Amino acid sequence: EQIVLGKLDNFNLPNEYIVDNEDSNFVINNPKQNSWLKNILNIQDSDTTRYIGARSWNLQETWHATISSDAYGKFIHSVHFAKAGEGNAIVHWNANIKQSGYYDVYSHIVYINARFRRRDVNTEKKMEYHYIINHDDGAEEISLDYFNSGGGWILLGSFYFSAGEAKVSLTNKAETGIIYADAIKWVERN
Repeated sequence: EQIVLGKLDNFNLPNEYIVDNEDSNFVINNPKQNSWLKNILNIQDSDTTRYIGARSWNLQETWHATISSDAYGKFIHSVHFAKAGEGNAIVHWNANIKQSGYYDVYSHIVYINARFRRRDVNTEKKMEYHYIINHDDGAEEISLDYFNSGGGWILLGSFYFSAGEAKVSLTNKAETGIIYADAIKWVERN
């Protein structure tokens, strides 16, 4: 017996909004990188490779995409990553909230090679993610300890949002490690 499925374009529940790093509402603000060698050789930056490997020995403080089976994704399981730095590289997730109200805000945390990560970084330094949640009462800065988060959907807090654009940002501000940007979810509270 053959079963015909309907259109598969809405994976969200009626009371939630999810913005993935593959969506058009995911915006990357990378700092301008000046490489003296590229300037001397007159090499222009070009993003000809969509996904690259996240190798800890050759990281930049700019956001790049990589594939991970642990990443959230409707069709493509990818995540953006950047080397920890001063916080100049920022990503934004923008959702169009249809109804004003209180929403729980979650971030999808991905561990890539987690069993090796603790050896790759100085564990005396904290590896915190720095989020900025823009809501009706202002901008809330939230710090999340990467190693103790547990991975998956992690609650960042509950906030009131008016109907319209809701925005969550993540910077690469951290003492050490790699920062991963995957997906943000707003779930309306009852």
